[in-house]
Amino acid sequence: MKKYLIAFSLFTILCSCSTEEQPEPPVEEPKVFETSLGLAGEITSVIETPLTRASSANLYAIQIYSSPNTEGSGNYTCYAYGLFDDISLIKVKLLSGYKYKFTATMIVDGRSKVQHNDSTFYIPMTNLNFGITQPYSIPLNNIFNPTTKEELHIKSGWTSLAVDNQSYFRPNTDRYYGELSDFVPSENGTATIPMKRVSFGLKLIAHQFTEGTIKIALENAPDLQIVYPATEISDIFTFNSCQGAYAAPDTYSENLPVSLRWIKSDGAIIPLSTQNIAFKRNKLTTITVEIKDSSFNNGIGINIETDSMAIGDSINIETGTTTDTPVTPGI
Repeated sequence: MKKYLIAFSLFTILCSCSTEEQPEPPVEEPKVFETSLGLAGEITSVIETPLTRASSANLYAIQIYSSPNTEGSGNYTCYAYGLFDDISLIKVKLLSGYKYKFTATMIVDGRSKVQHNDSTFYIPMTNLNFGITQPYSIPLNNIFNPTTKEELHIKSGWTSLAVDNQSYFRPNTDRYYGELSDFVPSENGTATIPMKRVSFGLKLIAHQFTEGTIKIALENAPDLQIVYPATEISDIFTFNSCQGAYAAPDTYSENLPVSLRWIKSDGAIIPLSTQNIAFKRNKLTTITVEIKDSSFNNGIGINIETDSMAIGDSINIETGTTTDTPVTPGI
């Protein structure tokens, strides 16, 4: 009997041990990698000019998304955003176990072009909240800020301009856009975002223009005007969809209505022409207007030429000539 009691006791002890909760293994904390962000592609000739100062007149806006780095996972959520004018400070801390997606834009001379209040900037450097009455702005502080929502409106060309505090879907800004997906951070890693110019150029030459003002209206864009004795004008505009222009082949274009009006010295307004013109990405389209009769019955001849815009260059036109002088944007 004693043997049976000892065996039973051992059995009870073993059972109780097997039913005790085993301690869970400690959760391994994810590693943190400080990652530099680089911009490549067509933007290179703009940003690789040696800097004499840390900051520049250009604005860089970047939105970052994250997703667990597991097979079949592709649902990205917002992780961080930042607004910069110093490219040496574009660094972010990323966690191991995740993959990341980046969307980025750069506006040449954005600090003066985009509507701002001191060092806070409006559209596209913010995602407008239609439920508020006051414009929502984001500070230029050269750091990434954590977020769970889409803070930037950079996939569209929509921009509020400083010159008139008005917003346009095709602003007269020179702009670049890029995306990078499925980036996995590593020690001393760099995420290089390929960028493309998402702008087009328009140049208008008026022949036999003898008085007054010619106004040029481009759909959803600021008006241009030539005031006599000037006979030419040119500018660079951003496409309505930056993401669309980036994702499409290099032959991307938008077919837009262009209207010309002549306001004579006596105040008379004479419609000159309205027609659709195809504006191609990274191309300067030259429109030559022949004003055949400077009195009342005006005949207008339009000749359209398309030339390449030098990557990273803006266009400066000397009045009265037909020579384009490339000017490197301020860095």
